[in-house]
Formats: sequence, C-alpha cells, structure tokens
Amino acid sequence: DWGNTAAKAALFDEGILKESFYQLSEDELLQIIQSTDPQHIILSSVRKDLEAIGQKIQEKYPLIILDSQTPAPFQNLYGTPQTLGVDRIAGVI
Repeated sequence: DWGNTAAKAALFDEGILKESFYQLSEDELLQIIQSTDPQHIILSSVRKDLEAIGQKIQEKYPLIILDSQTPAPFQNLYGTPQTLGVDRIAGVI
C-alpha cells in the first residue's frame, strides 16, 4: 500500500501473513520485492503517480494495481463504486 509519503508491505504464504513492513521508501520496497521473489504483487495507492514504480515492478513480476474494477471477495455496494478509495477496498479485503 503506497500512501502519500511512504509504503507499507505484507508478505503472505498460502493466505497466512508471514511478515509486514512499514514506513518504506521506494528503494526499500523494491529491495524487499527482489529479496523475497514473490509470485504475485498487488499494489494499492491513493497516489496518482504510480507509473514509475509500477513499471519497475512489472519488469520482473506480475503486478495487479488495485482499483474499483479489481475482482474482490465482496460485492461493492458503494453508491459510486469507482469513487470508493482503494485504501478502503484494501481494508475490506
């Protein structure tokens, strides 16, 4: 989850949380990704400037960028689903 100033990350194995990280810079996030070699990455952010980091990740790993169209295990009944913040969608997931 990329916030306004820093990123948070969590590593899961078979749906079980293995490790979490807070207050990450872009370089620290990329180092964690490289050192853990994940099978899947989901990036969520309220920021609009994700293109640069998204491209860096997509060079080596499959990437899903979370938005209102991303399949989720719940039905989004928000009045205007496309305006529900991805931080809130991620929280529900």
